[in-house]
Amino acid sequence: MGEGGEWEVRIIAKVMVEGRAGLRDENLMLRTVVYFVLALFSLTSVLGCAPGAATALSPTPAATPAQALAAATPIPPTPPSILPTIPVATPTRGVPAVVNIAPVAGAPRIVMSLASYYFSPSSLRARVGQPVRLKLDNSDSLLHEFAIDDSDVRALLEPGTSQELDFVFSRPGTYTYACDVVSEGFHRAAGMVGTIVVEP
Repeated sequence: MGEGGEWEVRIIAKVMVEGRAGLRDENLMLRTVVYFVLALFSLTSVLGCAPGAATALSPTPAATPAQALAAATPIPPTPPSILPTIPVATPTRGVPAVVNIAPVAGAPRIVMSLASYYFSPSSLRARVGQPVRLKLDNSDSLLHEFAIDDSDVRALLEPGTSQELDFVFSRPGTYTYACDVVSEGFHRAAGMVGTIVVEP
């Protein structure tokens, strides 16, 4: 027992001795009760038995350093972003950037020639929602393909054949088309690539 505990025990003993000897005096009796209550309160505070204090029989587990740091460090509220929101042309979930549409007979068309390792024209311009209508002509002696990257828009043309292809873009951006046929070398690597710039 520490120094404070010994002091309380002495007070309790003194109160008990004085209380027995002088029970006739009301003031002494009142003092005895006050000493006893104060001593009892002091003793329970020292031993950790005061209301709200943890008891010695059921100690709480010590907090880990991470828990102690988390409890001691308040998390400040997140300030509103000061950076401007920049629209990014990312694919809309479930909506492809370019979609095949049914060809319309008699509609004006862009004639595109597919030859040994080039497209003519090699660049096109379009608008979002505006149908792009092509007439693909393979006048070459090799098999060629027109395929827009990351889409289902493609046409495979045998040597000496033509095909109509219609499609529409849902988002602006620059799209690449190429021939991915592998015959006598890889056509894309040989330069059979073109672009379509789609404006809003």
